[in-house]
Amino acid sequence: MIQKFLLFATLGAICALPAFADDDVDLRINGDFRGAAANAATAPGWMVSNGNGSTKIVRGNDFDEFGIEVNASAQSAKSVLSDFHPVAGNLLKIESEVKGSGVATVGFAAFDGAKNPLPGSAQSYQASPFWSKTKNYFNITNPDVKFVRIVLTAEKGAAVTFQDVEAEFKRTHAAPAGAPVPAAAQVVVPPASAVTTQAAAATAQTAVATTQAALTAAAPAQMLIQNKLY
Repeated sequence: MIQKFLLFATLGAICALPAFADDDVDLRINGDFRGAAANAATAPGWMVSNGNGSTKIVRGNDFDEFGIEVNASAQSAKSVLSDFHPVAGNLLKIESEVKGSGVATVGFAAFDGAKNPLPGSAQSYQASPFWSKTKNYFNITNPDVKFVRIVLTAEKGAAVTFQDVEAEFKRTHAAPAGAPVPAAAQVVVPPASAVTTQAAAATAQTAVATTQAALTAAAPAQMLIQNKLY
């Protein structure tokens, strides 16, 4: 009897898996920055914000993976933005690996059905010379948000490399209790800041997302801002 119960329980769990899997939608972003020559400014599926600073494709940890090095000027931030992706859930998870110096910001820019810009959100980290993993959850509460773009930013004066970028939408009734943070990370409360990122749409529309940081230096891999809007 016990064996039959375990068998039915196992079969029930297997049958339920597709239902849960359907709630997660991976964004088809080029998170390994493949398809571009070394030292190219960007890779397919990404574009660079206007303004000063520079970007280039660099070798990643594995021979077939790459990253993008984003160098900001002392006066302004520098960003790379993914293509537009339709919203497919009320929770957006973004994972990445970062290293470098200065402040690195990972987030998204939001757009309505006509791809006009709406407020997005981001989180910032103090980069270190060693690779650090970041994982963030962002609630999509505005019903007008129909598209998003993943935004990776080196804040003013920073030089940051991003690699292994992944994102997915989840459809859930409640957000996780808290955004998972790398083991070495500790949340701190910095002074209020506003952030600026310039975005140009593939359709010739220019979207502006703000990321202008006045942040206090922190320990490596330390989260500086939680759910920063821009």
